[in-house]
Formats: sequence, C-alpha cells, structure tokens
Amino acid sequence: GLYRADVRGRYVGIDHTAAEYSRGVPRCVDVVADAAALPFRERTYGTCFCVGVLYQVRSADATLREVRRVLSVGGTLLLFDYNRRIQQRLERSGEAKLPCWTTRELAAKVANAGFRRVRIVPAAAFEDGLAGVARRLLAPLLVDWRERRENWAIVWALR
Repeated sequence: GLYRADVRGRYVGIDHTAAEYSRGVPRCVDVVADAAALPFRERTYGTCFCVGVLYQVRSADATLREVRRVLSVGGTLLLFDYNRRIQQRLERSGEAKLPCWTTRELAAKVANAGFRRVRIVPAAAFEDGLAGVARRLLAPLLVDWRERRENWAIVWALR
C-alpha cells in the first residue's frame, strides 16, 4: 500500500489485516489474506514484490511456495526482508521472537521453494551515484560484510 505512489503499473496489495500501520498511516490493502493461502488462481501474476513479510508469517517456506504457485511461468520474485541483524535487534526491543536468517539462508529458502536463477541483490543496487556504483562492483566479494552493514536481505528469482 505504501508503495503505490512509487510503483508504476497495475497490482494487488495484499496484507494480513486492513488496519492502519499506525495512527494516520493507512495500509491501502486490496485483499486481506493469509500469505500461505492466497485467494488467486495458479499462474495469475507476472511479478511478486514482497517487502518485510517473511519474518512475520507462520511459515516462510509455505508462503514462498504459495507465491511461486500464483506467479506465471517466468514470473519474477523481488523479495526484501529484514536480515538476521535487524531481526535480532527487533527481538531485543521487545518484539516477539522472530525467525532469523542471513541473506544467503533466505536465498536458499527461495531456491528450496522451487524458484530458479535465485540471486542475492545488494542494497547498493538501489542507490544512485558513484558510491552506489562502487558498492555494486564490489558486492559479489562482500556478501558477509554487507550482511553486517545493511538492514535488508534482498533476493531476486524467477519462477
């Protein structure tokens, strides 16, 4: 819902609730549903853009299998989820115990759900300027360093 102004094209916003994120911050949800039981036919969508979801669901594995089911053949998954460092910080701040994984572990979960051409995407890929270019060039060598520095585990894959 929060991405509507920034993402062009047609899409369906899905969440487990329609309640506001916080006072005055709406979710703009089109469909309220369990991520592991999406109310769509097989091979309905060409892209799934998933942000901050897997650490909150009952079963990340079941959710990934369900996302794969509703993606068309050759469809794209772009997955942003908190990495282990951020999940552990949220837990220390009083949040309930959350599942934790590294970026590599998340990529393995995506592959185990049946996706192909699974790639780890450095957050630098979304930065502009010379610093972003330098980080993109060095990123394949620095996955473990990035894990300590960045908040997001970002994975791209094809169905």
